[in-house]
Amino acid sequence: MRKKEARHTNTNSAKNTLSDGRRGLINSAIYECITIINLIRRFEYVSKSEIMSNYSEADSRRFKDFLDNHPQKQPGILKTSQIFEYKKLFPSDVLEPAELSLSQSYLKSLALVIFCQIFHSGYGDDKYTRKNDRNKNRSEMNKIIQEGLSREHADNFSAFVDRALQLRDTMIAHADGKAFQYKVVNPAVASHRMMIAAVDEIDIDEFSSYLDAIRVGYANTYRSSTDTD
Repeated sequence: MRKKEARHTNTNSAKNTLSDGRRGLINSAIYECITIINLIRRFEYVSKSEIMSNYSEADSRRFKDFLDNHPQKQPGILKTSQIFEYKKLFPSDVLEPAELSLSQSYLKSLALVIFCQIFHSGYGDDKYTRKNDRNKNRSEMNKIIQEGLSREHADNFSAFVDRALQLRDTMIAHADGKAFQYKVVNPAVASHRMMIAAVDEIDIDEFSSYLDAIRVGYANTYRSSTDTD
């Protein structure tokens, strides 16, 4: 009986601080992220398939022939106008390798934004959903995920959350000048860091492993609180 009472006390704090509505929204965010990651995996599979490899080789040969016979051919120089002209003459009926890669990056951006719903501030309502307090929820979730993460990975997870929130707040959902490193080279030329380049630094395998850990820990925590009612 003592063991059961201790278990009830440990899980009841989480139960009392997360309303059903907020709990449901967090659970939804977890599974939406997992769905997006699985979709990214599908894009990866297609991009590495033999069919795509054969298509890429054929398209590369056709593009080379197009450039070799272009009236404005200049050795060693590829103009953007030539690329657009080629795309217009030879429209593709499938996603090209570059488009598949870009699609994966934008999907990862979406997954990061949804992932940050778990930790970011959010309004509640008067009946079912409590306010999502950024600091309180971060601490609460850190305790919950210990069910699915080993202690040695806890620091890495915390750093990952910080990085995801930083990307969400400065480059994906907002445009922070410092984060984009915008520079004016001369009156006609400017440069900045691309959002996609920053997002691509997020390792998809690491992201996936944390989602699985959160899913397991979150489910176990609230299953335990239900079992003791």
